[in-house]
Amino acid sequence: MKARADLHTHLGKLRDSYDFNRVIDRARKSLGPGGVLGVTCFDDNRYKSLADSPGYKRERISNCFYVPGKDILVVKTQEVFSEHGHLLGVGLPENKSIKSNKLKDIINEACDLGIGLIAVHVFARNGLGNFLIRNPEYLQRLIGIEIHNGEAFYANKKSTDFFDLIKDDYEIGGISSSDGHSLFEIGSSNSLIEAPVYTDAEKLSATLNNAIKAHKDYSKDVMHSSFLGGVL
Repeated sequence: MKARADLHTHLGKLRDSYDFNRVIDRARKSLGPGGVLGVTCFDDNRYKSLADSPGYKRERISNCFYVPGKDILVVKTQEVFSEHGHLLGVGLPENKSIKSNKLKDIINEACDLGIGLIAVHVFARNGLGNFLIRNPEYLQRLIGIEIHNGEAFYANKKSTDFFDLIKDDYEIGGISSSDGHSLFEIGSSNSLIEAPVYTDAEKLSATLNNAIKAHKDYSKDVMHSSFLGGVL
């Protein structure tokens, strides 16, 4: 079974971005039934702020919550700043975050947490692209490359070309996401992946990581430019 996933969304600072029902309704509209929304944290926990907000009934697990009335799964993601570029940790426990800012330490922390890492806006500002070209061994430590970032339209072709060059040599997928910073950007770019299993935290992490790594064919992804500029 397939699901549309936008794993890299920041929601934004506008008040309606934290209105639980409006966020879920937007995710349902843009991603459809079974959609997977990644709510992305920096050094905050906007995922938990959303999860704790009043609104539709939800079923909570430590690293996700499911809204049965809308058939939407929300997972916690974290954008992490390393000295070589940004990464996205996927499926973190609600009360855990990656603390390091050194690439090797970030990888070790992700491993300890049982989560995967995606290199985001790879050839845009603060991307890992050039570092990965020089150090391809690090591709073995990633589950995905963001081949399309809605906020980095000028660099996406280079990201896609790079992924096409390396995808058959590594267990790594190519992911499209909005990197949206507002409510209406949720799901504006997304990937059609195998639906993860969320009966418990361990199964969610394992199946979501595998779904991302297996996503080699991005022909059915939705790839739109986001409406707000700037890559974070």
